[in-house]
Amino acid sequence: MNVLVMDALQETGALIKSMLGNYYGVSLSDDFASATRKIETALFDVVVMELERVNSDVKEFITKTKELLPNLPIIIISEHQDNLQSLGCFKIVPRPFRFANMMQAISEGIVVSQMDKTATYHRSITYQVEISQKVSKVMEILKATLTDLSTCGMLVEPLVVFPGRSQDNEKKQFQDFFRTLCPEGRVVSKPLQTRIILKEEPLCLETRLAFIENTADDIYKKAGLRFQDNCLSNNRLMEILKSA
Repeated sequence: MNVLVMDALQETGALIKSMLGNYYGVSLSDDFASATRKIETALFDVVVMELERVNSDVKEFITKTKELLPNLPIIIISEHQDNLQSLGCFKIVPRPFRFANMMQAISEGIVVSQMDKTATYHRSITYQVEISQKVSKVMEILKATLTDLSTCGMLVEPLVVFPGRSQDNEKKQFQDFFRTLCPEGRVVSKPLQTRIILKEEPLCLETRLAFIENTADDIYKKAGLRFQDNCLSNNRLMEILKSA
């Protein structure tokens, strides 16, 4: 289960991320643009927003999120509850919040998310993938591991190698590949060719980089890729998701 935490100041967001990290996959965004890129992958079950005040940017973000994924639960943390009811959020957690209340709201949100019968769901899954990008007219290919898949995107990590063998080489290759797509830490949505390696025949999908998850020492550990087009019509993708 994945939780997206949106906090413009990052302070409360970082605290929530550390609190939830032992229970869920947690991603932190400090602006609406990066949060929207993540939501577009349909890899998240719940959105948690920490709000100081409601303004036009907040309303636009929630409206767009509802358009992309109508049944994605949005939990808002705020001390101003009266003017939030009309936003269509799932829950409002009063601030200062208690961890138990936060966990309860997220748990209820995940139940609602899992009950969603539309096709925009995701599955934890493990396949090898090959991601290709053109660098100076040369096609560079990265072998990685697919760990989460939806109808709109996928989450990839450094290639998993044999137990007992060092992962350093695979982590460095992963880092170098995506570093070129993130000059000065900015995500560049450059077209990529991605192949999911299946026994019968690889599944080829056109993707773009949506987001990067890194560690405290700025080492890239995960990357979210968004499909170029909605892949609901891709029968093989749907078969993979339904059989996972």
